Amino acid sequence: MKKIILLLSFAVISATLFNGCSKEDDTLAPVITLNGDNPFVISSIGGTYTEPGYTCTDDQDGNITSSVNVNNSELNVDSTGTYEIHYEVSDAAGNAADVHRQVIVKNAADALAGTYGVLIQQTGFADYNYSEGLGMSATVNNKVIFGKFGNYTGAENKVYANVTQVSGTFINITIPTQTVNCGTPAANRTFSGFGTISISGSTTTFVINVTESITGSSPVTSLYTYTK
Repeated sequence: MKKIILLLSFAVISATLFNGCSKEDDTLAPVITLNGDNPFVISSIGGTYTEPGYTCTDDQDGNITSSVNVNNSELNVDSTGTYEIHYEVSDAAGNAADVHRQVIVKNAADALAGTYGVLIQQTGFADYNYSEGLGMSATVNNKVIFGKFGNYTGAENKVYANVTQVSGTFINITIPTQTVNCGTPAANRTFSGFGTISISGSTTTFVINVTESITGSSPVTSLYTYTK
């Protein structure tokens, strides 16, 4: 009997020595390595996110890439913003790892955002100058929003335009027909227009022929020049 007990004890000790660490000794978390860009930029609203891939290794379990859970439920390619994709995994000992990839969704017209000097020219009137900010729509690609079109009180962030790009180059800007209650005194003013965009070095210029009318009066046409 003593021989059997001694043999069993020797077997247990040998197994412990040769099998290395137990799960209780494993305290190192797996390492997740992300491929591709981080942050990952989607350059236009409604663009496509293609997962660049990832790998995961553990000091005890080896390659456990197939065990990684990818959670991209936060991502919304139809709205501008910064989102996070989570990559989560646990090894056999329960050590967890969680890394993030930022995904930035942009309006393709973002380069046009900023503060512009505006010159309005209308036949029979003195030139009019003011400064105006140009912002971007969060949900419609290539849609820009004027901070205070015509410098009219009440027109803050209410008049918009659509820009056209060809192979990434800005070409035209169009103000669809739209009516905004603005001005002093306030009145329903209807605006529409069409123009061109030019970028030379760090200078951006729009030249827009704008038609404006108030109910019951004849429309007038002015030349708006935006320069940033």
